[in-house]
Amino acid sequence: MRGMIDRSDRAAKDRRREDRLLVDLDARVLPGGAPCRILDMSPGGARVRMHTALLAPSCVLVEWRSGRAYEAQVMWRANGEAGLKFSRSCDLRGIVPAPFVAAKALWSMRG
Repeated sequence: MRGMIDRSDRAAKDRRREDRLLVDLDARVLPGGAPCRILDMSPGGARVRMHTALLAPSCVLVEWRSGRAYEAQVMWRANGEAGLKFSRSCDLRGIVPAPFVAAKALWSMRG
């Protein structure tokens, strides 16, 4: 199919600069705060499973309950999952730059 990315494990690993660690973490994707699951991650990116359709723009913020948020670019989407490439991160427990204000507000209300 035209425009599809080969997502075989070997092809994906060859493109990555870092190994990914298998995880199972709750997260939110902004804008909108849609829930998702982080399936694997590395310092440079993550694979997430969306609970709703991924309607976010190519750049999204992913917020972890641990208090970290990541500015990311969506690299691929398939079968309810997305591959994210991180461009920078932020600790939400302190003062945050403008792109992370919504992530901090969401994280602060997590209850």
